[in-house]
Amino acid sequence: LKSVFALVGGLALFIFGMLQLGEGLQKAAGEKMRRFLQLLTGNPILGVMVGALVTIILQSSSATTVMVIGFVSAGLMTLPQAIGVIFGANIGTTVTAWIVSFKVDEYAWIFVAVGFITMFFFKKEKFKHVGQVMLAFGILFIGLNTMGAALKPLGQSQAFKDLLLSIKDVPVLGLLAG
Repeated sequence: LKSVFALVGGLALFIFGMLQLGEGLQKAAGEKMRRFLQLLTGNPILGVMVGALVTIILQSSSATTVMVIGFVSAGLMTLPQAIGVIFGANIGTTVTAWIVSFKVDEYAWIFVAVGFITMFFFKKEKFKHVGQVMLAFGILFIGLNTMGAALKPLGQSQAFKDLLLSIKDVPVLGLLAG
């Protein structure tokens, strides 16, 4: 039961961190990001690169895609421009996994502390938004750590290993387990 609550709590921290990260970035660089997207998405290759970069910064291809849909709906981007950015968002997601492999989570508490201090003790709005981004980035990785720790006992469970081995040849069951 404790592991289930730790898993759900870690997921909640992760999602909260992701939402706060996106919100902080939009506040800190929203209008600049919008102009940046308009300028660079005319060329499909540049659009892919922009989509990857924005996704790396936001840590969420879903957030990038939602923003792009909003830009298209508002007439700030065309559909061909949006397609390149969305392709790039999918590439950026793989870079996000690469960042996680660098054990950035070991520094999560530093991001939380510095982000909190910056967000709550500085007067300038720009600093507050940067603090929000740093705090959210740290919370996101604390959530990942918490989920990993909650699921660690499953890695030691022979019954769980046997279950995974039993579904390895059935792609649909593997997809469901994933």
